[in-house]
Amino acid sequence: MNYLELIVGFHRWKEVNPLPASAIALWHELVAVCNKAGWPEEFTVPNAVLQANAGLSRKEFDRARQLLIEFGLFQYRKSNRVDMAGRYKIVGLFKRDNDTDNQRGNDRDNGRDNQKGNDRDNYKDLKDQNLNVNENKKRKYAEFVSMTDDEYHKLVDVHGSDIANACITELDNYKGASGKKYKSDYRAILTWVADKVLSKKKSGQPASGADLALKLIQEAEERERIGNQEALCGDPEYVQ
Repeated sequence: MNYLELIVGFHRWKEVNPLPASAIALWHELVAVCNKAGWPEEFTVPNAVLQANAGLSRKEFDRARQLLIEFGLFQYRKSNRVDMAGRYKIVGLFKRDNDTDNQRGNDRDNGRDNQKGNDRDNYKDLKDQNLNVNENKKRKYAEFVSMTDDEYHKLVDVHGSDIANACITELDNYKGASGKKYKSDYRAILTWVADKVLSKKKSGQPASGADLALKLIQEAEERERIGNQEALCGDPEYVQ
């Protein structure tokens, strides 16, 4: 299965089949696990791992998984053992038709034109592999923060661009000040940075350095306005 084709197919599919951000985040995590495992027909992963990586509560996770099942994107078999994770299977919504591919392969076995078909397929496979490499290549989103484009898009899907960028700024400032390094900046954001940024936003604190600077400027302007008003009120010639 081609990872890039699967993601592109999913994003096209959800344009006419709207899903909540929680279900989109869970879909990406499940596909990432399957890809890491080498695309087995079925795979297992603990619920707690999926919840943490997708940034979902247990209630959000259960609802998101049920939506993916109802839409026919995944099949899920619960384990009979309490200490064992259930089994997931990607439904072939975006898979190529195997029968068509096999017939095409048989036709290419005959004659010169068939050889050209093989050459074209080999070129396409190589091109797809290169696309996958570029898709998974990390790039810098800040001085000390790097992640893949896919990881960044997942953050935006779950939290929106403003919060995603605020998380990047928060982590960049922390790593720059502390010298801390992470194997995955994306996982660090999911683990604690997003919670911190959302907590700041909920309490009314600035979520980023830019927000803080803007707030300080606004407070200074307000103090200047009040000072000017008080000075005018103290002027005996001032008429309100």
